[in-house]
Amino acid sequence: MGREAYIIPGYGMAGRSRPIIKIADYFKKNRFESFRLNINWKYNTMSDYLKQFNDFYKEKHIAGNEVILFGFSWGAMISLLSAREIKPKSQILCSLSPYFKEDLSDLPKISYKFMGKKRFDDFKKISLDETARNIKTKTILVVGSEEGEILQKRVRGANNKICSELIVVKGANHNLDKLYLGTLEKIIKSI
Repeated sequence: MGREAYIIPGYGMAGRSRPIIKIADYFKKNRFESFRLNINWKYNTMSDYLKQFNDFYKEKHIAGNEVILFGFSWGAMISLLSAREIKPKSQILCSLSPYFKEDLSDLPKISYKFMGKKRFDDFKKISLDETARNIKTKTILVVGSEEGEILQKRVRGANNKICSELIVVKGANHNLDKLYLGTLEKIIKSI
């Protein structure tokens, strides 16, 4: 039986970005075959991103292999939503985005402009409460201590709803910087 790690970057990031490559290397050092997803972010919704990931997964996955999902920000949302069907052995959700329908009223008005009507309407259909009821996967939630209040609230709320472990990276913000990456390397080594 092999081991597969699927790495889903955050909004606007590519699978070939430096931090994502480093994370793939951490998995490789720990005997995982790693797959980095390149998402077409432009003009798409979370439902479109989920389809992109599920198509990618079906193309790469070898039946019987152990699967780990890794996602950052919107990639963490994609991982969490995909875990309902994929049922990975575990998942690492970093800086889980606060764009579930339960979060939308907390977002500043500028977020609506950034998201656009199409994305916002799609987010209205995605419930963390409903998703959490169907997650049986071992989940590690990671958040930087310097990330925004709304994101912190989302991560801590998710931790209360999902059978998970919460790790706070002291001094880290919403960026896969050296501090955040050092913590991820330790987490991946322990899997």
